[in-house]
Amino acid sequence: NNYGPYAISDPTSPPPPTLTPTSSEVCLGDDFTIGVVSPDGSATYTWSGPNGYTNTGTSITITGSSISDAGQYDVSTTISGCTTGNATAPVTVTVNSLPTVSVLPPGILSCNEPVLELDGTNSEQGADITYLWTTTGALIGAGNSDLDSTSVIGDYELLVTNTTTGCQDSVTVSVIENFDAPIASAVSTNGGQIDCTVSSLSLIHISEPTRRRGI
Repeated sequence: NNYGPYAISDPTSPPPPTLTPTSSEVCLGDDFTIGVVSPDGSATYTWSGPNGYTNTGTSITITGSSISDAGQYDVSTTISGCTTGNATAPVTVTVNSLPTVSVLPPGILSCNEPVLELDGTNSEQGADITYLWTTTGALIGAGNSDLDSTSVIGDYELLVTNTTTGCQDSVTVSVIENFDAPIASAVSTNGGQIDCTVSSLSLIHISEPTRRRGI
């Protein structure tokens, strides 16, 4: 019988993978993807991340990111039962919050108020914050002010941008008008007749409600 010779070798662990991107900074609600550069088709990749996150595959995608998705993401590689501990460098993800946007109700255009103020002063403030008012896609005002005004009905959007993070948020308000003249009428007591017995009359004013016009 021929029993050999036999060669026995100890398999080495697979090389640690390289990840892309090397870091990621996103805005709250954005998606982000992390992947293995030149993945090995025979390998199994197991991911770990913040708050107990786990997954498998050559890449992962986080949709609608939240603040809890921020942190380090790493991956291990397994080939033929041998596993490498982690990537050459984990990916650190930063999730930036959106700037605060707040616009006061603008009121109603009328004979008494032919111009309305668009007030976004309760929005986020700071040297790295910019403001942009638009209506149906067109810029209004001089730009970069949390205050503006209008005399035209329509939908008005305030876009607030944090120029440091690039994150944006917006709010839209509607301006309506009421230029209808009130319809007035009056009735009198005593049938509206002045005679020797009735020397004066009381007039009672009756006004019908006005109607609003808008979009």
